[in-house]
Amino acid sequence: MDVCKKKDRNLTEEEDPQEVGEFYVWRCIKRDTKLRVAAHVGKQEEESVNGLLEKVEERRTKRTDPLYVSDGGTSIPPAMLTVLGQEVEEGSHPGPRWKKPRREPGEGILYARMIKQRDAQGHLISILEEVTWGEEALVWQRIDPEGEGRHISTFCIERDNLTARLHNSRLARKTLRFSKQRYMLERSVALEDAYYNFCLPHDTLKRRIDPPRPTNGNGSAKKWAPCTPMMAEGLTDHVWTLEELLAFRVPPRHVWSEF
Repeated sequence: MDVCKKKDRNLTEEEDPQEVGEFYVWRCIKRDTKLRVAAHVGKQEEESVNGLLEKVEERRTKRTDPLYVSDGGTSIPPAMLTVLGQEVEEGSHPGPRWKKPRREPGEGILYARMIKQRDAQGHLISILEEVTWGEEALVWQRIDPEGEGRHISTFCIERDNLTARLHNSRLARKTLRFSKQRYMLERSVALEDAYYNFCLPHDTLKRRIDPPRPTNGNGSAKKWAPCTPMMAEGLTDHVWTLEELLAFRVPPRHVWSEF
């Protein structure tokens, strides 16, 4: 959670709650390459999840069936149906007609949830793993293909929250560097995501150099090459500098939107 100017309970009637107050940074991360696919700044409500999922659908490739994993947030399943679902055609049946069109999970989309169960004092009791959409056997085959005992988990996004607080001072706890406007928070999150994807090598993505590359002087040979999420996705072949990132001219949308 991030605070723009002041907390919700301190807002006056003249202040717009959609521009100031408490906001959340919603993110989608690709687990294998650690790529930050999309981010959305908004309230803790279904509309914010809709905004995130719409960005994800715009950017993801359509060649594979996606597997989505989330926590037990109650606003996420309805948003999944709104953005990723499909309308059910109402057939002939006895009784009154449907008041609203009904939706069902989209074809080929898998969705699993990790639901934390707590006691009255808020202490964690257990974790419920639930396959919400799709065939259960297929979901577990994607999560644990080698049979290593992996679980439905949000560890990747939880660890990324720490990385975000380290690189974006606006997200740090108890700081004077909080955003005063929602617009500035959105732009800082977008800049941080671009830096993370293009400029920040991830330790778990490093690539072995075979044979090791000799270094200047008497140092040991270099055995590992740094790798960023964008390099892991095959979208670039080197670690970008911040100057290179800021000076890059983004091509028109019609050039890259088909990929």
